[in-house]
Amino acid sequence: MPQPVPSAAASTSNDTLISKAKSHLLQNYKQQPIVLVKGRGTRVWDADGREYLDLIGGVATCALG
Repeated sequence: MPQPVPSAAASTSNDTLISKAKSHLLQNYKQQPIVLVKGRGTRVWDADGREYLDLIGGVATCALG
């Protein structure tokens, strides 16, 4: 049975997570405007609870075999 995605109020927002990453991690690449926190099959969710269709999830499998 699929697990419910936590509501935005119960989790940390994209903006908060990106801000924390900027203060704790090397900025060696451009930060994407969202933080993915969950994935199931072809769907992924961000920290604000929005659902997206994952269109690049298998891109490395072609190159890596």
